[in-house]
Amino acid sequence: MRIRSLRKARGWSLDRPAERAGISPSRLSRIGTGHRRLSLDQLTAIATALGKTLDDVVIRPERDERRGLTT
Repeated sequence: MRIRSLRKARGWSLDRPAERAGISPSRLSRIGTGHRRLSLDQLTAIATALGKTLDDVVIRPERDERRGLTT
């Protein structure tokens, strides 16, 4: 996901997009690093909070079978 790069391009800390998406900054951080799973609703809210579409936020998902995550 491009959450971090999109956030930093705006000069935003974790607080602003997290508040706009209705999630905690720590959760947003864990989502951005692939350490937290998220629902489509949360992904949509994060994209909207960043002023982007889902296509802008998600890039080449990769499955990590060892950790059971898709990043």
